[in-house]
Amino acid sequence: RDSRSLSLLMIDVDYFKRYNDTYGHQAGDDCLRRVAAAMTGVVKRASDSVARYGGEEFAILMPATEPEGARIVAERILQAVEALRLPHAGSDVADHVTVSIGVASMLSNSTDLPAQLIAAADAALYRAKHEGRNRIVMAELPN
Repeated sequence: RDSRSLSLLMIDVDYFKRYNDTYGHQAGDDCLRRVAAAMTGVVKRASDSVARYGGEEFAILMPATEPEGARIVAERILQAVEALRLPHAGSDVADHVTVSIGVASMLSNSTDLPAQLIAAADAALYRAKHEGRNRIVMAELPN
């Protein structure tokens, strides 16, 4: 309606299956709750939505957020999860829980379908995991 950017962050807990295998499913559930709380603490605007997307994956939808603003939020999420210092002996990245984040943005009045925004953020998340995890990758999406 107002031609502003809409940003989507797709977030995955790194090596979460190994976390469950090492610490058990109850500890895994607690880990997900703590990671979700850390993300919710970073996302302050009422218009932003944090949701579990499936398994150990989360999505954050941020209306009226330019790519640079979404990147800043993603950086703060990396730091907030890092600050939890949740032990993760099964991780190849660190001795504690980390996340990988894919970020995509598009104009809210774009002819691109919402599915394209999701696909772009998911592809960026895949690249973040492929490039070593515990990082942010910005999607290339024409506006």
